[in-house]
Amino acid sequence: MAAAAHPLMVGHALHSPSTRYTILEFIGEGSFGKVAKCRAHNSSKLVAVKILKKEYFQDVEDELSVLKTISSLNADHFNLVTFYEQFEYLGYKCLVFELLDVDLLHLVRSLNVNHIRPIAKQLMMALQGLKAVRVMHTDIKPDNIMMVNIDESPFSVKLIDFGMASPISAAMPGLRHQPIGYRYEDVTLNDLWVFGTNVCF
Repeated sequence: MAAAAHPLMVGHALHSPSTRYTILEFIGEGSFGKVAKCRAHNSSKLVAVKILKKEYFQDVEDELSVLKTISSLNADHFNLVTFYEQFEYLGYKCLVFELLDVDLLHLVRSLNVNHIRPIAKQLMMALQGLKAVRVMHTDIKPDNIMMVNIDESPFSVKLIDFGMASPISAAMPGLRHQPIGYRYEDVTLNDLWVFGTNVCF
């Protein structure tokens, strides 16, 4: 049984079997928990650690299953976020990923067609990779598309957040996955579904 979760703050260290990660700042928060920018002590590399609340522990098992499936892909080639490891510490489950820059939502108003084309091409590569391992992301939106490094490599992006992803074999007609404002392109490209207003049929 997991230990009771303790409050985590900037400066605290998260201990995994391979190293410890010092929290430098919190860079994101959602219903699932928080995302912290951390420094890995075995390499001094900066990483993003997704820290899950206890009530989302079953969800993280599903996400881990998908992450293990896509780990066979070259993450850089297919424009997918690199996953490093998972561990539990002080009642929290933690997923460690490469640290990326801002998400596309922050830049959407400043994009023009010359920017959209290379981004779309990279997302097509991501979808090709996921199709090859029979995985649906199901939550593609500007928040889940991140710039790798906007200063050094403008408009180089990666697809993140596999918390709602699932094997194609597990998909069932009628499942609700997203708000009505978004449609998941990977399902459309796999020719598996016809969309209603906000339900897959």
